[in-house]
Amino acid sequence: MVFVPQLYYKRENFFKTLGYLCYNKQTRSEIIALLLYILQEGIMDQSSLEAIYFQLCQRAKIPGTPDATKNDEPKTPVKGSRPSVGLGISASFPIGCTGATVATQAIDVIQYLLENESHMKFHFLSDQESNPFIRKMGKKHKLKDSSYKYPINILFNLLGNKQINEDTNLMDILSRTFQIATKPLQLIQAKLDEA
Repeated sequence: MVFVPQLYYKRENFFKTLGYLCYNKQTRSEIIALLLYILQEGIMDQSSLEAIYFQLCQRAKIPGTPDATKNDEPKTPVKGSRPSVGLGISASFPIGCTGATVATQAIDVIQYLLENESHMKFHFLSDQESNPFIRKMGKKHKLKDSSYKYPINILFNLLGNKQINEDTNLMDILSRTFQIATKPLQLIQAKLDEA
Protein backbone atom coordinates (compact mmCIF):
# COMPACT_ATOMS: atom_id res chain seq x y z
CA MET A 1 0.00 0.00 0.00
CA VAL A 2 2.95 2.34 0.49
CA PHE A 3 3.68 2.03 -3.23
CA VAL A 4 0.12 2.88 -4.33
CA PRO A 5 -0.41 6.65 -4.47
CA GLN A 6 -3.38 7.60 -2.28
CA LEU A 7 -4.73 10.74 -0.67
CA TYR A 8 -4.05 11.04 3.04
CA TYR A 9 -7.64 10.55 4.19
CA LYS A 10 -7.91 7.35 2.12
CA ARG A 11 -4.93 5.84 3.95
CA GLU A 12 -6.53 5.97 7.40
CA ASN A 13 -7.68 2.32 7.38
CA PHE A 14 -4.21 1.24 6.26
CA PHE A 15 -2.69 3.20 9.15
CA LYS A 16 -5.09 1.62 11.64
CA THR A 17 -4.37 -1.87 10.32
CA LEU A 18 -0.63 -1.35 10.74
CA GLY A 19 -1.30 0.04 14.22
CA TYR A 20 -3.07 -3.18 15.17
CA LEU A 21 -0.26 -5.26 13.71
CA CYS A 22 2.24 -3.29 15.77
CA TYR A 23 0.75 -4.57 19.02
CA ASN A 24 2.96 -7.61 18.49
CA LYS A 25 6.61 -6.78 19.20
CA GLN A 26 8.02 -8.96 16.39
CA THR A 27 5.57 -7.66 13.81
CA ARG A 28 6.22 -4.08 14.97
CA SER A 29 9.93 -4.53 14.45
CA GLU A 30 9.42 -6.00 10.99
CA ILE A 31 6.99 -3.30 9.86
CA ILE A 32 9.22 -0.43 10.99
CA ALA A 33 12.35 -2.05 9.56
CA LEU A 34 10.56 -2.63 6.26
CA LEU A 35 9.42 0.99 6.08
CA LEU A 36 12.92 2.22 6.92
CA TYR A 37 14.41 -0.14 4.34
CA ILE A 38 12.07 1.25 1.68
CA LEU A 39 13.00 4.81 2.67
CA GLN A 40 16.74 4.18 2.86
CA GLU A 41 17.19 2.02 -0.22
CA GLY A 42 14.22 2.67 -2.48
CA ILE A 43 13.78 6.39 -2.94
CA MET A 44 17.16 7.21 -4.45
CA ASP A 45 15.83 6.95 -8.00
CA GLN A 46 13.07 5.25 -9.95
CA SER A 47 15.07 2.10 -10.73
CA SER A 48 15.94 1.52 -7.06
CA LEU A 49 12.29 2.06 -6.17
CA GLU A 50 11.19 -0.53 -8.70
CA ALA A 51 13.88 -2.96 -7.50
CA ILE A 52 12.68 -2.65 -3.88
CA TYR A 53 9.07 -3.09 -4.98
CA PHE A 54 9.82 -6.30 -6.89
CA GLN A 55 12.04 -7.57 -4.06
CA LEU A 56 9.15 -7.11 -1.62
CA CYS A 57 6.77 -8.81 -4.05
CA GLN A 58 9.15 -11.79 -4.18
CA ARG A 59 9.25 -11.84 -0.37
CA ALA A 60 5.45 -11.91 -0.29
CA LYS A 61 5.31 -15.21 -2.17
CA ILE A 62 3.40 -17.84 -0.29
CA PRO A 63 5.68 -20.84 0.46
CA GLY A 64 4.52 -24.14 -1.00
CA THR A 65 2.66 -22.73 -3.97
CA PRO A 66 3.85 -23.72 -7.44
CA ASP A 67 4.85 -20.12 -8.23
CA ALA A 68 6.85 -19.83 -5.00
CA THR A 69 9.00 -22.83 -5.86
CA LYS A 70 9.93 -21.75 -9.38
CA ASN A 71 13.58 -20.91 -9.82
CA ASP A 72 13.40 -19.74 -13.43
CA GLU A 73 12.78 -16.07 -12.57
CA PRO A 74 15.75 -13.73 -12.32
CA LYS A 75 16.75 -12.67 -8.81
CA THR A 76 17.00 -9.04 -9.89
CA PRO A 77 13.98 -7.82 -11.74
CA VAL A 78 14.39 -6.82 -15.35
CA LYS A 79 12.87 -3.42 -16.06
CA GLY A 80 9.36 -3.87 -17.30
CA SER A 81 9.18 -7.50 -16.14
CA ARG A 82 6.29 -8.75 -14.06
CA PRO A 83 7.45 -11.29 -11.50
CA SER A 84 4.89 -13.71 -10.16
CA VAL A 85 4.11 -13.32 -6.47
CA GLY A 86 2.30 -16.56 -5.78
CA LEU A 87 -1.14 -17.98 -6.51
CA GLY A 88 -0.82 -16.95 -10.15
CA ILE A 89 -0.79 -13.23 -9.33
CA SER A 90 1.54 -11.10 -11.39
CA ALA A 91 3.17 -8.05 -9.82
CA SER A 92 3.27 -4.88 -11.83
CA PHE A 93 4.79 -1.65 -10.68
CA PRO A 94 1.99 0.73 -9.62
CA ILE A 95 1.17 3.53 -12.03
CA GLY A 96 2.09 6.95 -10.68
CA CYS A 97 4.45 5.57 -8.05
CA THR A 98 7.42 7.88 -7.49
CA GLY A 99 10.10 8.19 -4.85
CA ALA A 100 8.42 11.28 -3.40
CA THR A 101 5.07 9.50 -3.16
CA VAL A 102 6.53 6.44 -1.46
CA ALA A 103 8.66 8.55 0.89
CA THR A 104 5.67 10.69 1.88
CA GLN A 105 3.44 7.70 2.50
CA ALA A 106 6.10 5.72 4.40
CA ILE A 107 6.98 8.66 6.65
CA ASP A 108 3.26 9.32 7.18
CA VAL A 109 2.84 5.72 8.37
CA ILE A 110 5.76 6.06 10.78
CA GLN A 111 4.43 9.38 12.07
CA TYR A 112 0.94 7.93 12.54
CA LEU A 113 2.29 4.95 14.47
CA LEU A 114 4.41 7.18 16.70
CA GLU A 115 1.51 9.54 17.42
CA ASN A 116 -1.21 6.95 17.98
CA GLU A 117 0.39 3.78 19.29
CA SER A 118 1.79 3.99 22.82
CA HIS A 119 3.83 0.81 22.41
CA MET A 120 5.87 2.61 19.70
CA LYS A 121 7.17 5.16 22.21
CA PHE A 122 10.65 3.69 22.70
CA HIS A 123 10.91 1.56 19.55
CA PHE A 124 13.01 4.04 17.57
CA LEU A 125 15.41 4.46 20.48
CA SER A 126 15.97 0.77 21.20
CA ASP A 127 18.40 -1.72 19.67
CA GLN A 128 16.86 -3.49 16.65
CA GLU A 129 19.97 -5.27 15.34
CA SER A 130 18.26 -8.67 15.28
CA ASN A 131 15.99 -7.55 12.43
CA PRO A 132 17.21 -8.85 9.03
CA PHE A 133 16.39 -5.61 7.16
CA ILE A 134 18.33 -3.56 9.72
CA ARG A 135 21.35 -5.89 9.39
CA LYS A 136 21.07 -5.78 5.59
CA MET A 137 21.18 -1.96 5.58
CA GLY A 138 24.21 -1.96 7.88
CA LYS A 139 26.07 -4.45 5.67
CA LYS A 140 25.13 -2.70 2.45
CA HIS A 141 26.49 0.60 3.73
CA LYS A 142 29.52 -1.20 5.24
CA LEU A 143 29.02 0.33 8.65
CA LYS A 144 31.28 -0.94 11.39
CA ASP A 145 29.65 1.14 14.12
CA SER A 146 26.36 0.35 15.80
CA SER A 147 24.41 3.31 14.42
CA TYR A 148 22.15 1.13 12.27
CA LYS A 149 21.00 -0.83 15.31
CA TYR A 150 18.80 2.12 16.26
CA PRO A 151 15.96 3.04 13.87
CA ILE A 152 16.18 6.72 14.81
CA ASN A 153 19.64 6.87 13.21
CA ILE A 154 18.26 5.48 9.96
CA LEU A 155 15.68 8.26 10.01
CA PHE A 156 18.45 10.81 10.60
CA ASN A 157 20.37 9.40 7.62
CA LEU A 158 17.40 10.31 5.42
CA LEU A 159 18.42 13.95 5.84
CA GLY A 160 21.29 13.19 3.45
CA ASN A 161 18.89 12.13 0.70
CA LYS A 162 18.69 14.79 -2.01
CA GLN A 163 15.09 13.99 -2.90
CA ILE A 164 13.94 14.52 0.68
CA ASN A 165 15.96 17.72 1.10
CA GLU A 166 14.44 19.26 -2.02
CA ASP A 167 10.82 18.54 -1.05
CA THR A 168 9.55 20.89 1.67
CA ASN A 169 6.53 18.66 2.38
CA LEU A 170 8.80 15.67 3.03
CA MET A 171 11.08 17.76 5.25
CA ASP A 172 8.06 18.96 7.27
CA ILE A 173 6.77 15.41 7.76
CA LEU A 174 10.23 14.12 8.62
CA SER A 175 10.93 16.91 11.12
CA ARG A 176 7.61 16.21 12.87
CA THR A 177 8.51 12.52 12.96
CA PHE A 178 11.87 13.38 14.58
CA GLN A 179 10.09 15.50 17.15
CA ILE A 180 7.76 12.65 18.11
CA ALA A 181 10.39 9.89 17.96
CA THR A 182 12.87 11.76 20.18
CA LYS A 183 10.32 12.89 22.77
CA PRO A 184 11.06 9.88 25.05
CA LEU A 185 14.67 11.10 25.35
CA GLN A 186 13.42 13.70 27.84
CA LEU A 187 11.92 10.93 29.99
CA ILE A 188 15.13 8.92 29.80
CA GLN A 189 17.19 11.96 30.78
CA ALA A 190 14.88 12.73 33.71
CA LYS A 191 15.23 9.16 34.99
CA LEU A 192 19.01 9.32 34.64
CA ASP A 193 19.08 12.61 36.56
CA GLU A 194 17.06 11.02 39.39
CA ALA A 195 19.50 8.14 39.71
